[in-house]
Amino acid sequence: AGGAQGYDLCYEDSSFCRFYMTNGTNSCQSVCNNLGASCAVAFKPGGVDGCSLLPDPSYSCASTGAADILCLCNKPAAGSWNSACVDAVKSECGAVCSTNTPPDETGVCKAWQAGESDADCAGVNLTVGITCDDGGTPSVPVCNVGTVSAPAGVELSYYAPGSGVIGNCAPPPAALPVGTCVTTDPIAPGDCVDVTTCAGLVVDSEIMVNPAGAAHVPECSAGACLDNWSIYQDGACEAPLCQGSTSVTNFSRVNMFVVVDRSGSMSSNGMWLPAMDGFKQFFADPNSKGLNVALRFFPDDLPVAGCNSVACDTTACETALVELGTLTADPAPTDAHEAALIAAINSKSAVGQTPTKPALDGALNWISNFATSHPDDTNVVVFVSDGTPTHCGTNAADIIASVAAAHSSANVLTYAVGLAGSNVSLMNGIAAAGGTGSYFPVSNSVTTTQQLVAAMEAIRGSGVSCSLSIPVGAFYDPALTQVLYEPGLGSQQALQHVADASACGMGGWYYDNNAAPTQVELCSNTCATVQGNADICNGANEFLDPGGYNCYRHDASVAGWNSARSDCLAWGGDLVTISSSAEQGFLNSVLGATVYWTGANDIASEGTFQWADGSVWGSYTNWEPSQPDNAGGGQDCTATSNGGQWYDYDCNSMYQYVCRKPVLAKQVTLALTCPQELKTTKITEVYEATCAPGQVVQWGYLTYAGVTPSDSSLVFDVRTANDVASLSAATYHYVTTAQSMPDTQVCALGSGCEGDLFNALGGLPAAQRSVLELQVTLTPTS
Repeated sequence: AGGAQGYDLCYEDSSFCRFYMTNGTNSCQSVCNNLGASCAVAFKPGGVDGCSLLPDPSYSCASTGAADILCLCNKPAAGSWNSACVDAVKSECGAVCSTNTPPDETGVCKAWQAGESDADCAGVNLTVGITCDDGGTPSVPVCNVGTVSAPAGVELSYYAPGSGVIGNCAPPPAALPVGTCVTTDPIAPGDCVDVTTCAGLVVDSEIMVNPAGAAHVPECSAGACLDNWSIYQDGACEAPLCQGSTSVTNFSRVNMFVVVDRSGSMSSNGMWLPAMDGFKQFFADPNSKGLNVALRFFPDDLPVAGCNSVACDTTACETALVELGTLTADPAPTDAHEAALIAAINSKSAVGQTPTKPALDGALNWISNFATSHPDDTNVVVFVSDGTPTHCGTNAADIIASVAAAHSSANVLTYAVGLAGSNVSLMNGIAAAGGTGSYFPVSNSVTTTQQLVAAMEAIRGSGVSCSLSIPVGAFYDPALTQVLYEPGLGSQQALQHVADASACGMGGWYYDNNAAPTQVELCSNTCATVQGNADICNGANEFLDPGGYNCYRHDASVAGWNSARSDCLAWGGDLVTISSSAEQGFLNSVLGATVYWTGANDIASEGTFQWADGSVWGSYTNWEPSQPDNAGGGQDCTATSNGGQWYDYDCNSMYQYVCRKPVLAKQVTLALTCPQELKTTKITEVYEATCAPGQVVQWGYLTYAGVTPSDSSLVFDVRTANDVASLSAATYHYVTTAQSMPDTQVCALGSGCEGDLFNALGGLPAAQRSVLELQVTLTPTS
């Protein structure tokens, strides 16, 4: 439009705007009295009705002081849109003023690709995708192009064909929906879910996602609900073009504080000895390698007095009889931690009452504090008892509350193992509050050992699920699936595919159901390997710290500080950082009085020490009383002496050295691979224009973005009709092809390769019919 014609940009309600073609001020008569408050406030004051409140014509797009540009934007006969008007129209209504000659009167559809989301949307933005018939069941995809996940339970309403409610955010009461259905899963940003429970859908039904009502989910495009609509078509659902997929599972360390009831009833019911045998078998099992375990009995005054039914001292109960340490695959006594655990068990007998609360609270306190510095680990309390609390706070609600608090604040998992005679309600309450479901019953004295071992094995796997889920609806070739294992330290390796669990002799993985797999299962011996960590620090002169967090390497050859550091860097670590007295004590226990280089140095600034690996120089130091002294100048590097105390030395001095590197999380990658052959696929989508009174649609251009390698292609055809029902009688018209040679894979507006819908349809009247169907033929490479 040009000359005296222009666009009155008016709000019909508080949240929606439209363009109106005008030949003069009176042409707005039919809508003036229906203007919403948002538009009315922008009109000049005065007058008694809507039309007399039209803005002064001087406030046009040609005016730089356009205070009322939201209500009147006239393009001068010669010239261009005023920039203030352009900015206001875009920001207020999401509309874009045309820069073409003659000017466009089009809405430009934004095509969201798989995985894309709208960075300008700080919330949920829902839309309905291309529908299809899946073996007689209507399938309606609902997509979220916002940046916040949409919850499950979003409603879809669908109306009879030809209802005419498309584009109406709040359909009139007379337009009752034929039915409703809901999404059953959350929708992450950029994702879609298929809804297959919309009973009664017929071809050309008008579908709306997220209608107004009690179940409505706020969207960032509040009120602008045009993309919430679609029209149901029953073309057969086709398998999607395959891109393959990968999912990565990280395996965390499991730190387990085991607190065991040794009250007199444990002996009288015959459970004590077989239960202790079960613990010893579990700790000796090579599959427990890598598990970090601490052990405390109650009531018991060792190692600290007070964890009994008289003192009820929670602090005393926090101290483990056997402190947290790592089990290895070696038998005791080679596995020193296994030997310590078994010796502790052998030293105990069953006697006394049942002070449950301080014993359990002590374990929860210790593991919660430990979790603050190890948040990525799986931190666990295992509570084993055969009876009801008798002393020191017997209220079940109070006991359960402590468990819930540890789970909430520190993500501590609490497992309950109930031997014969235990309070089932309490044990289940502890498990539920601790995030582990229900308790493990060990109720038969004949099979106590086996039952307890089974319970502990289940708990051992809490840091990792050895079942890897295959995404629902995944399109892949089961024969080409790969499962890749990457140790925390080491290179990735492919695991062997075996037929089923019975073929797991050498390890590997198998499908839960070879005919219709839903999960990949790791063989039990492979699962034990990825759960453990003793296999990732077993090179020459390498050793793990007690928690399995760092791998150390001691080199007994001598070198200058810089050469020693170069060797550590080549190994994948750095000269050792010693950050606590516990770490220093551990190194002393392994290395004795050995003199070795550490990473501490003041090379950059004399007197300001730092660690070579960039770790923060903390509050812990272990300088010999006269050190550092920089004797003779140039003593910028640090080595240990006299059982671990630190001295500064000339960096060219020759000493042994210790390297350190962190033990990284292990990973298992499930890689689903595409089938080798694909067939040509056709996809259709129906678009229906919604125009303001007095306007008609005119289809302009098709833009797209695709990837068509080699001789693959996307062929676009369109047809139009005055209503959806008439489409089937219309003829498709070729528009364009996306291909690699010549390169027409991505064609934006103005690129020169966009599809000209107007000419493809033969001009008028076909280009002005309100319903358009797009057909895309996808042909894969030969």
